[in-house]
Amino acid sequence: MSRYPFMNMLRCICLMLIITLGLHYSAEAQRRKRPPKQENQQTPESAIEKKKEQDAKQMAAYQQRIKRHQSVQDKPTRKRMKRNEKYAQKLSTGKTTPWYKRVFRKKRKL
Repeated sequence: MSRYPFMNMLRCICLMLIITLGLHYSAEAQRRKRPPKQENQQTPESAIEKKKEQDAKQMAAYQQRIKRHQSVQDKPTRKRMKRNEKYAQKLSTGKTTPWYKRVFRKKRKL
C-alpha cells in the first residue's frame, strides 16, 4: 500500500474532472446557433453567369459603337475604309507579330 492513499483517489477525481470538462465543451460547441444563410451570397456559378452577362453587354455596346461610327461616314469613305481593311488583311496573312510586341502591347477592352 502506498504511503498516501488519498493520492489515487485524487488522481481519479482529477481525471474525471478533465474528461467531464472536455465533453462539456465539445457538447457546448455543437449547441451554438449558426448564423442564417445569406440570400444574395455569390456562388462560383453565379459569378460565371454574371461575368458572361457583362461580357455580352460589353460586346453589344461595342458592336453598336461600330455601327454608329460607320453610319456617320459617307459612302466614298465607307468604300475606302473597306478597301483598306481588305488590303491590310491581305498583307498580314501568314505573318505573326513578334513575341515582344504580343507581350508588351496594351490589352484592349471591349
